[in-house]
Amino acid sequence: MKKLFLLLILMAVSVSFACAAEVSTKCGAKDMVFSFGGLNLLGANPYMGGFGMRYFFKDDMAIRPGINVVYNTTKDKLTTGEPKTTTTGFGLNLALEKHLTPAVKSISPYLGAAAGINYNNTKYPGTPEPSIKGTNFNVGVLAGFEWGFAEGFALGGEYNLGLNFGSNKGENGPPGGNFDTSTMGIGINTAALMLSVHW
Repeated sequence: MKKLFLLLILMAVSVSFACAAEVSTKCGAKDMVFSFGGLNLLGANPYMGGFGMRYFFKDDMAIRPGINVVYNTTKDKLTTGEPKTTTTGFGLNLALEKHLTPAVKSISPYLGAAAGINYNNTKYPGTPEPSIKGTNFNVGVLAGFEWGFAEGFALGGEYNLGLNFGSNKGENGPPGGNFDTSTMGIGINTAALMLSVHW
């Protein structure tokens, strides 16, 4: 049974490589970018929590902007007046990619740099209105690859060595009381598996 299973995997990999297509890194190439989270469920998510694109402004050089907007409201219908908790957020991120000469036409390795900023505000029921506001800024260098498994489609992943700055402020007695904190961190992160759709 194990041999049959291994044979099936080898056949699938062979078919995938036989159908593999060249990853387009020519000037003018455009992609829509998605990320995958929870690989056990293979759920497709928006890129970096929002909408992501990539545009090659010259051969082998691309910019990858992303935007995310969050609005979430929770109402407690068992409490008089239906008090609600509302979260709003907004973020922008931008990456620059330099694609390298590949050893195999269907695999495109790249190096780059990225930066992003996110803001969120959660408001709780009460007078005066309790809230928690948070701002996060990050910069980093990255290394990754893309594999064109079919015409117009590519899978990829990347490492990101980044520096992160954040601040959180609770006002008017939110859960946990009033606070004003700041954080700084540095580390290596593995980005979620990414899917690029060429158009």
